Amino acid sequence: MAAAHYPGAVRLGDEIPGWQHTMHNDVRVVHASSADQDGNMVTNGGRVPCVTALGDNITIAAERACQVADQIIFNGAQFRRDSGWRALGPK
Repeated sequence: MAAAHYPGAVRLGDEIPGWQHTMHNDVRVVHASSADQDGNMVTNGGRVPCVTALGDNITIAAERACQVADQIIFNGAQFRRDSGWRALGPK
């Protein structure tokens, strides 16, 4: 996931609420350019959280990762839904 205006001059300090509620056995949210600001997770650069997931196949894993990313809402949040497209094949 990326912050507002990525890949240009990104906006910093947007709160990332609710990310901790996305934890599941087969999903991990890894933070890159985020920071703790007064007890709240906020954007602190371009690429912010990275959502990874496991599944019985690549399609299930990609869908699961997108479902979790949809739950992480912050101002200007954006992410690609075509990650893994080479393995997924044409739609």
